[in-house]
Amino acid sequence: METLLYSDTEGEYFLLDYSPSHSEMIIRKIKGREYNIDLFFKAVYNINLNTKLKGINIFKVDRNESLTTSNFADRKYILKIIDSDGFICFIDAGLFVVFHNNLDILETSLGDFTWSAENREIFSAEIG
Repeated sequence: METLLYSDTEGEYFLLDYSPSHSEMIIRKIKGREYNIDLFFKAVYNINLNTKLKGINIFKVDRNESLTTSNFADRKYILKIIDSDGFICFIDAGLFVVFHNNLDILETSLGDFTWSAENREIFSAEIG
């Protein structure tokens, strides 16, 4: 099973912040508008990720059907990320959320700001 959760083939995304103590990660789209697009991952167990991506497609896939041999948490599904150049990576996370905010480009949205009113939730999916 492969389910598309998010797709944006234009622009560039970069790994902005990762907090191993809270198992949270942010990938941000480089601004090309009046707001940031933050891709938030919670309960991150394992990451196989390029730090810069040209465009991004995020799929929820059955971990048994993935092409990776890495160890994963005891979840049925993981996230498969494919950029516009065809680079494939995986993130084992329990939650995926898309936020819009007006922070400075290098200012993190992790921590207290994540669930604040200034960080508008656009989409969320439990990965499980």
